[in-house]
Amino acid sequence: MLSLAIINLIFSSLGVAEAIQCRCTYHDACWPTAEDFADLQRQVSQSLIHPFPPAKPCYVNASSADCAAVANGWTDGNWRANQPGAMEIPNFETFTFQNGTIDACYVNLSLGVPCTQGSVPPVGVDVLTVGDVQAAIIFAAKHNLRLVVKNTGHDFLGRSTGRGSFVIWTHHLKNITIHPVLHPAGAPLTEEYDHGVDNVVEISLVTSTGAYLTANAHQHANLFWALRGGGGGTYGVVTSVTYRTRLLVPVIATSLIMEAPVFQSNSSLGKAFTELVRITPTLTDAGWGGYNLVQPTNGNTSFTLVLILPNVSWAEANATINPYLDYVRALVSTSSIDDPLTISDASTIPFSSFYAWYDTLFSGSGGVGGNIALGSWLLPRDCLERDYEAVSETLINASFFNYYLVAGGAVSRTNASSTGLNPAWRKANAHAILGVTWPEGTTAEEINRLHTAGIRD
Repeated sequence: MLSLAIINLIFSSLGVAEAIQCRCTYHDACWPTAEDFADLQRQVSQSLIHPFPPAKPCYVNASSADCAAVANGWTDGNWRANQPGAMEIPNFETFTFQNGTIDACYVNLSLGVPCTQGSVPPVGVDVLTVGDVQAAIIFAAKHNLRLVVKNTGHDFLGRSTGRGSFVIWTHHLKNITIHPVLHPAGAPLTEEYDHGVDNVVEISLVTSTGAYLTANAHQHANLFWALRGGGGGTYGVVTSVTYRTRLLVPVIATSLIMEAPVFQSNSSLGKAFTELVRITPTLTDAGWGGYNLVQPTNGNTSFTLVLILPNVSWAEANATINPYLDYVRALVSTSSIDDPLTISDASTIPFSSFYAWYDTLFSGSGGVGGNIALGSWLLPRDCLERDYEAVSETLINASFFNYYLVAGGAVSRTNASSTGLNPAWRKANAHAILGVTWPEGTTAEEINRLHTAGIRD
């Protein structure tokens, strides 16, 4: 009742028209004029950008060098990051109308669908300075524009695009300064060093009013708390983050790659995954962190596990990981013709640092450029200890999934109220991500069906 009273108060005081006012978007009569954009151009350091869908050059000339670059770079994350109109997940470049029509620019020209702008913002600012960000935000506020922020990374909810919006592109807002008086952690090291947000010392940002602030534990403390929980640009545009860094330490890395034609709870590969889920609390207690990717590959199911353990001896690492590797090898030796399981890699290797490990395994930039919808769950320790078989079976029944050991350890020892981070992280031992994929040209109805069946249900 209190919530309804508050809502009624808001609508009665503001008026319904004001309360539901929409943002001005491209093609609306309220869209800024050429003179307005010329005035903005005089205030920023770079030429205004006019993003377009990455496949557009092929609709201009399918035989051009630009179109060849599209074909070569379509699944390259670096190629996509260098374009203000390209997303790592192409379905976020599209727009679906209420009647089910999809506005898109497909790379598959044989579909015969015209190239349209979709959800790619038509104009924006390539920011290099705080002043650029301020000018862009003030301009968007003055003209009541829908504002989106796109950086170099990805947004699994598609918030770095917006149909008819105005974009702030922070891709070139880059600089690293080392402060010797201060002593980030990658996700696989969260067990040892906590989450990245737990190592943030202060954040500088431009707010929705154009004000430039520095938030830390001593000033704008509430904002500092909120920013370390996410928000998707709600609080402002972050221009810099100061982290408490860590000394370089050696790490022990384990890599396990398997493949099988059968992936069910009672299959060899299914048993291997179930055992991984069962021992997750033991692994995270020991400090192991990393990623497990399970996906269909050429009619089989591939299983890739990469884990690291920082600052321990070779003997200590082997004592905690070898029992699992031995279990998997035993499954291989007893697998049958009807349920074969093969291992292409099962190794444990020392590295001089986290960076050396990361550069060796993740120096490439593939794995993007496909349509995908994701859903994720934080799995608490007691759930894994009590219901590991049910957790395993649920994930095995998914189209594909990732199972990440990026919690527990130091994460669980930090006060849940210390930052705006979802408090479920403090009880979690693993992060499971489920997904569904579809080819270009799939109808909106079929996409919704896949999403419902593969993620929600």
